[in-house]
Amino acid sequence: MLIIPQPVLAMITPDIAFVRKPLNSTPGFDSFFDVYTIDINGGNLVRLTNNNYAELDPIFSPTDDLLSFYSNPLGTIGGGVFRMNFDGSDVQELSGAGGGYEQSWSPDGTKLVFSKPNSTLGDTDLYIVNKDGSGLVKISQDDGQHLAPKWSPAGDHIAYVSITGTHIVDTDGLNKVTVSSDSDYHALWSPDGTKLYFSNEGGLWSVHPDGTGATKIWSLPDPDFFAAFRIKALTSDGKTLVFTDKSS
Repeated sequence: MLIIPQPVLAMITPDIAFVRKPLNSTPGFDSFFDVYTIDINGGNLVRLTNNNYAELDPIFSPTDDLLSFYSNPLGTIGGGVFRMNFDGSDVQELSGAGGGYEQSWSPDGTKLVFSKPNSTLGDTDLYIVNKDGSGLVKISQDDGQHLAPKWSPAGDHIAYVSITGTHIVDTDGLNKVTVSSDSDYHALWSPDGTKLYFSNEGGLWSVHPDGTGATKIWSLPDPDFFAAFRIKALTSDGKTLVFTDKSS
């Protein structure tokens, strides 16, 4: 799975976390990335990691005390979910044996949910872990894919996507609701938790968490567009959606 590096804006501090190749790195995607932070005005660039790892997907915790990220040593299969302080200290692996990726913070910043490969090729499970690495527990209750989990704003549900659609479960993995039956990619909650946005080859959709009110809000301009279309963020008022496309 290709994880496209994207900048992430902190919720409280005026800092941005992102990944980039060091200036002396070898061209090509298979060279390593490091995690950096920068002020929103472009000043105070700080390199937080410095190793031969491919580090991607940095995400500030909602309480703004930690930064989670995915890290994979080059030349190896897999990788794991890590967290560290804002200055790059106290790096800790959270996903345990078998690794993990596509992490999402709980709204109170105490836990993360992420996808973890299992013994069936192509299948993944959902796991929750405390921010200190304790309490690792599998919550997915069925077989298949469980990808790109996103914690709801209220903290009581988790949405995820798979080739069978977009689904919502309680934080213990129970009471599964399927809100889309297409092969979807990337779901995102509205700030008030009343809608879920997701994308598939048919376009960009919104739906209520109970599966009602599915509405197409945008059609993709061409079939190739979907390959690089990613929902990234919503503004705090829920009126503007940020996404990347194949030209970004």
